Amino acid sequence: MALKVMDTSALTTPLAKARPADPIIAGSVPAPVVATATPVPRQPQIASDTTKLTVRIDPELLGRARAAFMASASRLGTPSLSAWCSRAIEKAVLDVEAELNGGNPFTPLGVDAVPKGRLSGV
Repeated sequence: MALKVMDTSALTTPLAKARPADPIIAGSVPAPVVATATPVPRQPQIASDTTKLTVRIDPELLGRARAAFMASASRLGTPSLSAWCSRAIEKAVLDVEAELNGGNPFTPLGVDAVPKGRLSGV
């Protein structure tokens, strides 16, 4: 049985670039000017001065929160699940301020004021 011998000429021949058939891709013809549409105003984004909050919640509650967001997003004008959760937290804060602080806003606390993990005795 004879062994096949590989043609090694491809390994020693310099490579050449293929010429593109499309002159626009090749860059030899300037691309046509395309009229741009008037930008559509976007929904307001969450302010850039927001802070990230990571929470762990029950998977079923998270699924229900997603469903509630999807069911109410267009009616409430909420652009994202994050914005929806932010509004829900704001409502909860206003409820607690009304119940425990005479409706006055609490003084905001810094990050280090709240201990990590669970509060003891709660």
